[in-house]
Amino acid sequence: MTNHFANGAAETHEPGFRMMLRRASRQAHDRTEAIFADFLADPAAHVSAYLCAQRVGIAALVMARAEGFGPSHQGLYGQMIADLDADCARRGLNPPVLMHDLRLHPVAVDYILLGARLGTEVIRRRVAAAGVDPMPRHFRQMGSTEAWRMVCARLDRIAPTSPLAEAVTADVANGFDLFARAAHMTLSDAARPPGTRPDPEWSAAH
Repeated sequence: MTNHFANGAAETHEPGFRMMLRRASRQAHDRTEAIFADFLADPAAHVSAYLCAQRVGIAALVMARAEGFGPSHQGLYGQMIADLDADCARRGLNPPVLMHDLRLHPVAVDYILLGARLGTEVIRRRVAAAGVDPMPRHFRQMGSTEAWRMVCARLDRIAPTSPLAEAVTADVANGFDLFARAAHMTLSDAARPPGTRPDPEWSAAH
């Protein structure tokens, strides 16, 4: 059996795969982003559901991340989850856990999570403009983009036609699907404070 976590990297710097991956994953990315359309349109009304969904989705992807192929970024992911735990606790939310046995290539998970983290910088401005106060810790500024640059460099060293490229492309699509599954779990009773009902608009969108 071919070990996709060890084989397939180009011997020399070979740009191209990262752009190919972006195009190949666009549809899966857009489907996942559409889940949060109501939040993006009205952050103040849907911020609690959004934070809960992020907690479930990020934890599911971290759980799916296989070891190897570069830095672990576990410290960064641990901080992201801790921030969301604090945000959810402040709002009386109890995010469920999506248990699964999926294992994804680590650079595929990094591509999704760190790319989304960059997008959070833009979302933070929308949340601030909507008057959400206090600002959730999840939206605080990233500070450094070094981790994302490392992911881009690793992707650019993958030969576009290699088995590794094929595995990463498939795992990015699988990762977006896993995140979408996790986000939908916020509609369950476990994701809501006792005695409350789900937001009708948020539920109708899903």
